[in-house]
Amino acid sequence: MTLPLPLPLQLRLQLRVQLQLQLQLQLQLQLQPTLTCRGHRQVRELVFPNLEDGTGEYGEKTLNKAVEMVKAVPGFTRGFEVTRVSKSRVGCNFKTVLWWGARQDAPVVGKASLSALAEGGMCLTHHTPTSNGKEHAPPTTFDNEMSRQDIYEMSDFIIDLADSGVKTVDLHKTVQQKSGKRLGREGKALVRCIVEKHLEDSREAFNDAQEFLAHLQRSKAHLWFRADNQSRITSIAWASDVQKAAAVRFHSVIITDTTFNTNRYKFSLALVVVVDHENHSQIVMQALLSNERQESFQFVYESLKELCEGGSPKVCFSDNDAAETNAIELVFPGTVHKLCIWHTYGNIREHGGGLGEGVLSEVIRKFRKAAFAQTVEYFLQAKTELLAFLPRESKMYNYMANNIFGKGRVEKWASCVHPGLHTLGICSTQRVEAMNSAVKRLVTRSGTMVELNRALMGKVQDDANKTKRKSDGGRLPRAPLSSMSSMENVKRGLLKHFSFVVDAVKHERSSTHAIKDTEAQVVAALGYNATCLVRGEDEARLLLDELVADADKAKLWYDTSSGDLIDPLQATTGAAGVSMVSRTSVPHFAHLLRDQNVNSVVRVSMITPPSEFGHLVALGPDGFFLCTCLRQLEHGLLCPHGLKAMWTEGVDRFNGATISPRWRESETPWLMADLAAKPATLSAGLAASAGLPVAVSQPPRVDPNSTASRSGPNVPSYASTVWRASTAQ
Repeated sequence: MTLPLPLPLQLRLQLRVQLQLQLQLQLQLQLQPTLTCRGHRQVRELVFPNLEDGTGEYGEKTLNKAVEMVKAVPGFTRGFEVTRVSKSRVGCNFKTVLWWGARQDAPVVGKASLSALAEGGMCLTHHTPTSNGKEHAPPTTFDNEMSRQDIYEMSDFIIDLADSGVKTVDLHKTVQQKSGKRLGREGKALVRCIVEKHLEDSREAFNDAQEFLAHLQRSKAHLWFRADNQSRITSIAWASDVQKAAAVRFHSVIITDTTFNTNRYKFSLALVVVVDHENHSQIVMQALLSNERQESFQFVYESLKELCEGGSPKVCFSDNDAAETNAIELVFPGTVHKLCIWHTYGNIREHGGGLGEGVLSEVIRKFRKAAFAQTVEYFLQAKTELLAFLPRESKMYNYMANNIFGKGRVEKWASCVHPGLHTLGICSTQRVEAMNSAVKRLVTRSGTMVELNRALMGKVQDDANKTKRKSDGGRLPRAPLSSMSSMENVKRGLLKHFSFVVDAVKHERSSTHAIKDTEAQVVAALGYNATCLVRGEDEARLLLDELVADADKAKLWYDTSSGDLIDPLQATTGAAGVSMVSRTSVPHFAHLLRDQNVNSVVRVSMITPPSEFGHLVALGPDGFFLCTCLRQLEHGLLCPHGLKAMWTEGVDRFNGATISPRWRESETPWLMADLAAKPATLSAGLAASAGLPVAVSQPPRVDPNSTASRSGPNVPSYASTVWRASTAQ
């Protein structure tokens, strides 16, 4: 037996040759009885050697040998009568072929197909006795004819035409006009296959959709859907009662994203994720979308608004999809829309493919510096450095200047625009990406809608159980230690001293996460020094005005590299948002305190290494404080700098409603809400240079001697929950 010699892949790609041996020409050829089943079986069992010798004859020796072996089978080729009457462009319909594929070492006997013939195969009738060694005309081809790849790339367009009721002839004309090429016979056949496959899938999807809707109705889910003019579902959104409760309570900050390969119908899965009171991610709504156009995203957000009983999120994080951005602006006009920083990095990388070695990484580094700049001045400096780094005539310069730093885009990713925005420290869609990953491990791309829903509801229930376990104190009760270390004694002493703070937080029925975080910040206060700069309302106002005039005197610490992304899935106890880097400028800090009673201003710095730079903490009545780290606003939790300042000044009162309502069960209004809502106020000139919006004008200054109530955390009506040190002991 001759062993087949391997033929180079590139050469075999040129040798997609069909040697078609005719058993029966449809309507034209008559097969004589001399062809026996035994002869047919012998042909099927033949093994053909590869005789390629590298002479460049493109495998002719191998093919000719294969033909001789087939013809040598007794009774197989006798009695053929070839009549050339077919004028078909694509050749003949044969029942048996000799095929040499690109990844085969030698020819094999197989079934003939029109598609294989159209891909470059040849019908060689001269291998039958009566053809006189002549080959009939090969398939007719046209230079301007659409390839199979061209047609597949237009599949969505073809399906849209078919769904619109366009007749077959008009559909072919429209496809040809759009492509600028001609549809051959094979092309029309492929178009027909695409349409028929779509109709078959639609019928199957219709049945599954009916079952899915019935399943959701039986489970009493909150349901919204849209259908086309043929009563086929194009978008469907739903949520359980558990999800609705979480959506109503925690929808002030939402993260959204879409993913694929979760069902057999190629619908995109859209998830809406929130952060609950224990800092766990929760899916509050899911939707299946036939496309990702603006109207589909608008349907999702309208459904979410109804689920939240008319409520709108304060902040929404999404990727850089323009259709989704437009939908958010239409449905939630008052929502602050933030773009995922990771997706923005990805877009920059896509547009920087032609840059030299090391240039792209430097562009991203400089952009990162601008994204996390704490003040507008530092932002402008980073922007200027980045654009100066790129040649003005380059495509990358144009993309960065007109797109990334374009009008209406900067405020969606720059931190300096709204330093105290209550984002929970989120700056990406990582939470929802983690949910997508978890769901995809539970489903397959060939699954039904019902199977997808079961996986989603299982994930939702698991996450709800996880939060409940944390709120209940964990799975196992904690056993008290028989003896304590020196550090444990110090910790207990600190917690006892600040028991009025911890008790005030507990009084508001705060979550386990918030209580543990408060205790962690109390202990962390040990690592700081505190020095009172001024005491008294008038002195504090004079100092703030002086610092606004000369910001260097504030001795705040700015570090544009400190905006490193924090994994939002990690526990934040004693970690997230705690930094010696100021998150705001002196003018904005003074603007936040404009209508607050300020009794003293304290500078807080690290014990080791010692430094004259640090945070400024303003203290007011009833335990009010505001630190330049802005953790109270961004995360809605306390910071160790403010607690250290309270300790130094002997403050013994605290209002638990300083904690964000997200982290507690009580309905007491958030005392810091007005401050968190204030964006940075810029002059027209500075805003134009940075490409940022000009904030609303400052409200009139309130007379500190006035008896009228002020807005903010010092309103007397909020003082009912203030805890004193004496009552807490």
